[in-house]
Amino acid sequence: MLTGQPRGFNARKHYHMDDLDLSDEPVTIVAPEDLDTVTPSFVQGFLATSLRSLGEEKFRTKFNFDRLPSLLQDDFRLGIERVVWLGTSGRSKKFPPAKR
Repeated sequence: MLTGQPRGFNARKHYHMDDLDLSDEPVTIVAPEDLDTVTPSFVQGFLATSLRSLGEEKFRTKFNFDRLPSLLQDDFRLGIERVVWLGTSGRSKKFPPAKR
């Protein structure tokens, strides 16, 4: 189980997501076979900066979740939807600013 926004931030650093955001290459998200849950807060920490820096359309083109089991795809989808909602709701965000 991957939980919590701080762990998402740590994973983001570990996988050099800022560099991947700047790359023209597509990114395929994969996970270990024994992973059964990814919480929305983890997804928010892991992908919110990418979503904000790329914009929703480019983000959805760049990142591919098809290699994940359907349950994990649903987990990521929910987390991404929450990031989008937070971005349009005017609610306070804890996400670090996107690097340019």
